[in-house]
Amino acid sequence: MKKELIVSTFCTSLLLGCGHESSEVEDYFPPVVPDPELFVGNGVYLNEQDFVVMVVDSERDIHPIVVGDFAANGVLLTHTGEFDNKIAKTKGITLASSTGDYVVENTIEFTGEVSDNGMYIYGDVDDQMIAYSFAKTSNSMNLASLVGTHTNPVDGTTWRIAIDGSFEINGSCIVNGTLRYNRYYFDILEAEASNCADDRFNGTYEGMMTTVTYQNDVYLSGIIFNDTAVMWSTAVKQ
Repeated sequence: MKKELIVSTFCTSLLLGCGHESSEVEDYFPPVVPDPELFVGNGVYLNEQDFVVMVVDSERDIHPIVVGDFAANGVLLTHTGEFDNKIAKTKGITLASSTGDYVVENTIEFTGEVSDNGMYIYGDVDDQMIAYSFAKTSNSMNLASLVGTHTNPVDGTTWRIAIDGSFEINGSCIVNGTLRYNRYYFDILEAEASNCADDRFNGTYEGMMTTVTYQNDVYLSGIIFNDTAVMWSTAVKQ
């Protein structure tokens, strides 16, 4: 009898594991859903032809993919995302440009595909395809390397960065905040914009910043955002 009990128990376990159709079995042994594979696309990216910078961070709950199109003077922020191995699926976008466009759509989806050399992202906005192709580039320089004053050669905006991470950007607004290094880029924390030429931009922001090398110069490239506005700027490292 003891031998029969052991065999019977073992056979039942096999049946349960193979999907026995009893409702009782389903209650105790729900289907196994495989975990998503580790996403391999986190990092800093650059389109060298058009000076477009992208930061991808699958660990961010909000804005996991942020694109700064500094040649066209516009930005794209994704709202949320799901990441699996070499594929990113995001939902919701904020688009802003220097011409005053500001679009927030919570249902628009973008897809990112990671390759050996970089990443391609694309999505449909108002029946128009928006797509960017990037090469992966180096992580941002560290804080100690950025202490000092840096200037945008086009509009004269200055960035002053201190060794403790505090900074001031002086341009169409005065922006004060703190930089904190986050693995391969900087988080911008508690940024306060004041004295803006358009006072609608005054307020508190968060954001991100990274350095990239473009046409032999090192650029500081930053984007800050809140619920109603987005601002961005670059400066050449001195």
